[in-house]
Amino acid sequence: LIIFSKFRASSAYKFPNHLTNAKARFESIRCISNSSNDDFRLHPMASHIHLAHYLWKSLLDKSDSVVIDCTAGNGFDSVYLAKLLFKSGLKDQRSRLVCLDIQPRAVEATLTKLRENLTPNQMKSVEVIESNFKDFPPPSKDPIALNSVALIVYNLGYLPGADKSITTTAPDTLESLKKASRYVRIGGAMSIMCYPGHKEGECEATEVKRWVETLSQEW
Repeated sequence: LIIFSKFRASSAYKFPNHLTNAKARFESIRCISNSSNDDFRLHPMASHIHLAHYLWKSLLDKSDSVVIDCTAGNGFDSVYLAKLLFKSGLKDQRSRLVCLDIQPRAVEATLTKLRENLTPNQMKSVEVIESNFKDFPPPSKDPIALNSVALIVYNLGYLPGADKSITTTAPDTLESLKKASRYVRIGGAMSIMCYPGHKEGECEATEVKRWVETLSQEW
């Protein structure tokens, strides 16, 4: 899991403690997980998914957040993000969620899960688009502005339960990340889950980490 946030030292934005302390907290959970105490499994950082969810929650605390799920997959991350965005029920809610995936099967699965978990009114603030994430930004009905997105999520690899030969690749992922980074607002972040357990995933994880290390100091 790689999460990095955009900030400027000269700005009024304060970097969230959730993010600055995350690595140390995650290391502490690894130690706890080696003990005989089973309670660690309930901790928000007992796995890379729990850690991601914990950090997403700390970022999405405003009523005007734009979130993009670049790998909708079977819809689980999209539903979690939607619940974070729309949990307040505020009348002036201006948040929106854009989900995309290159596979029609994933688009249908995500739409189904979102409709099962959201109200019709909340669905008005959600888009699910069949699109390749390397063609960022996605063709949203409301154009996405530069420096406007609170969180951009990538869960790389192949679609669970589908053809494992259809997977994200390092060249496409890097192209998407480079484009997407221009759309993150100050205080926003990008979240990338890599899976080095298969050949393409290992290459992808290496290239993504290498790219992150080249980012400017505003990240």
